[in-house]
Amino acid sequence: MKVYSMYIADLIMRIVVEIESLSKELYKSNGGPDVYDDNGNMRDLYFDTDFINYLNSQWNICEREIIVSCARFNFTNANNKIIKPLHKANKRGSSSSKWNKAYQAVKQIYVIN
Repeated sequence: MKVYSMYIADLIMRIVVEIESLSKELYKSNGGPDVYDDNGNMRDLYFDTDFINYLNSQWNICEREIIVSCARFNFTNANNKIIKPLHKANKRGSSSSKWNKAYQAVKQIYVIN
């Protein structure tokens, strides 16, 4: 679907910022390790490859499913009722989740403007 709206872009930004914030807090409060670069210096942590990846190793969050059960939703395919919102959220680039790719693209627009 090729739909664009500043409201959708704003919603994507707000949602993923919450995911980043929550994953950072969970990472810290559940013993997430410091990460070092090749020179032995502590490096910046990334919400996807560091935070989400660590939380996935602890709780398998990338494979957790949510079943949508609402009488008002008319799904033509019953498989669409089951979603994995964090599937591939611990990946980067072209292999990452679709929402993360959208977030990275929208973030580029916000940075440019």
